[in-house]
Amino acid sequence: MNSETFGEQVQRSCQRGTPWYVLAELLHSRISVASASETGEIKAVACAMSRYTVGLLNRYISTYARTTLIAEASRLNASDLLSPVFNGVEAAVKLYDFDRDRGLDALIQLKQGKTTLAAVRTKLAEARELQSAAANLPGYSLIPRRLTDIEQQRRQASIIRALQNGFAPLSGRYEKIDWRKRDRLLRCENLYIVDGDDQRRGHKAIEMVDAGPESEFNHVDTIIPAAILRSSFFKKYYLVFWTDDTEVHAKRAARLLKWLEVDSIGILTVDAHGRVNGHPEMPYDLSEPKHDRSSKFEAMLNADY
Repeated sequence: MNSETFGEQVQRSCQRGTPWYVLAELLHSRISVASASETGEIKAVACAMSRYTVGLLNRYISTYARTTLIAEASRLNASDLLSPVFNGVEAAVKLYDFDRDRGLDALIQLKQGKTTLAAVRTKLAEARELQSAAANLPGYSLIPRRLTDIEQQRRQASIIRALQNGFAPLSGRYEKIDWRKRDRLLRCENLYIVDGDDQRRGHKAIEMVDAGPESEFNHVDTIIPAAILRSSFFKKYYLVFWTDDTEVHAKRAARLLKWLEVDSIGILTVDAHGRVNGHPEMPYDLSEPKHDRSSKFEAMLNADY
């Protein structure tokens, strides 16, 4: 018997009575390991066989991916949050960005049939209205940001102490460098070089990653390519996830680095108690970058190029 083709799988996933997330899961599983050109081909076949627009398929894939990440962060199974009402799930995920508790509750209630699309959309509209009203308050954009900066500086200082005391390869002296804010290619606000016993400046570095809410997984995707380039100027380079939802973001980063076959970047997480943990899927003993630019570190630091 011939095995089922991808096109046939798409057709089966679109049969009457089959929930939207069956097709979304099929496409997401394919695209997550596909190249850019392969992704285009996958979507073209899916559009032809399902007769759905690429815009709708993109919404399916995005909503499914974000829902699975929310489930993982909430220590639930994705099946606990995926309702057949696609527009309701999409609205609940957007609500989650404004209010995690209400968004998660909306997903659960939809799954259990205890709320409706209209009710979720009403809550989403209310959340947007509240944010819009708050944004118009005097000083809204300035005062919280200043307080957050102070809190982050304190938190980062505690992270450095945890790394110095809890992870031997990073036990040296730390120096924060503001790496050319105007240089979009290498810009990084939370990059620290670490001087070890060999006193070689720029030998090791850590990048503190503030990846935002776990539903914003695309942000991690944009971090990785830039980190690969920056890491080539050091012998050792670590991404340190230290804000909310560290495990979710670290897992996503590890998957991307493994898929890209990069073993010269380490991934560390620091929990609320200051414990430093390496990611189980990534090596502790890092390889040197394939394109070693460490000899050009000082020139890059001084923008001499």
